[in-house]
Amino acid sequence: KINATSISENREYGGLIYENSDGSYSFTGPIAGDNESMQPLNAPAPNGANVTAYYHTHGAYDPKYDSEIFSDTYDGRGDIPFAKSHEMDGYLATN
Repeated sequence: KINATSISENREYGGLIYENSDGSYSFTGPIAGDNESMQPLNAPAPNGANVTAYYHTHGAYDPKYDSEIFSDTYDGRGDIPFAKSHEMDGYLATN
C-alpha cells in the first residue's frame, strides 16, 4: 500500500524491521522522506527492540536515480552504504 502512495507522491517512505523480546518480528509504520532519500532510523522502534533491517521505497521511476535498484554511491551515501554501516539488511519496493 505505501509503495502506491510513494509512487503517486514521488517521495520515499520507509521504516525499520525489528525482533521483539519473544523472538517474533514486527515493523514500524512508514515515515516520509523526500524525492531522493529518507532516514529509516527516524522511524521509532519500541524500546528494547532489536532492529535487524530497514525497508523503503524509491518513489516514481526516475532514470536520473536508476530508481529500480538499491543505490550505491562512493561518497558513503545510498542504500547499500547505509545497510553496511548499520549492519542491517535492507528491503526495497519499486515500480
